[in-house]
Amino acid sequence: MGVKEGDWIEYKITRNGAVPEEHNVEWTRFDVLAIEGKIIEVNITLRFTTGQQDTITSTLNLETG
Repeated sequence: MGVKEGDWIEYKITRNGAVPEEHNVEWTRFDVLAIEGKIIEVNITLRFTTGQQDTITSTLNLETG
């Protein structure tokens, strides 16, 4: 058991107080693209309160953080 290619997680973000414009994310999704040892490549999709959506690809190293 564990994370594998094709897995994803999606979550809604709630916050209290004033939030700077660049941090106005209301929803995020991580899609796992590839795994090699402790290295994971993911697409990260962010949806902002303005309705704008942005997707970036990131490589995460589970060993070094």
